[in-house]
Amino acid sequence: MVMKTGIGALADNEARFVEIYGRFARPIEAYCVRRTPGSQVADAVSDIFLVAWQRIDQIPVGDEALPWLYGVAYRVLSHQWRHNARSRKLIERLRGLAEVEDYASNINVTQFNDVWGAVIAWMTANHPDDTRTMYTDDMSHPELDPVATPFGSGT
Repeated sequence: MVMKTGIGALADNEARFVEIYGRFARPIEAYCVRRTPGSQVADAVSDIFLVAWQRIDQIPVGDEALPWLYGVAYRVLSHQWRHNARSRKLIERLRGLAEVEDYASNINVTQFNDVWGAVIAWMTANHPDDTRTMYTDDMSHPELDPVATPFGSGT
């Protein structure tokens, strides 16, 4: 058998794909309709035929292509089911978080500003170099800690 390369091979692959799609798109779509929500059928069929295009050389010839496509469909739908299950779990976790009281809304802004002001005043009085570095270099305390002698040494 002579292998074609370049444009001739691409044209042959394209013609073969069009033939496979034309013959087997309806049975594959029916398979997906029976096994997945209607809103996800088109995506599943697209993914199945994307795999078919990517592996066009591996698809058996003739009627044997349909069982091969069913195998691909089974794997694509399995992936879709796992994705849906993970999505449902994530949604449930997020619902649980939404039910937790929003503590940020209970913060008294005046008290927060008073405490923050006291912290800045203490830092300025006790560690002026560190305070200047935080402001001028826009460093947070965790970034500053390894380079600041008073903080880094534990004193």
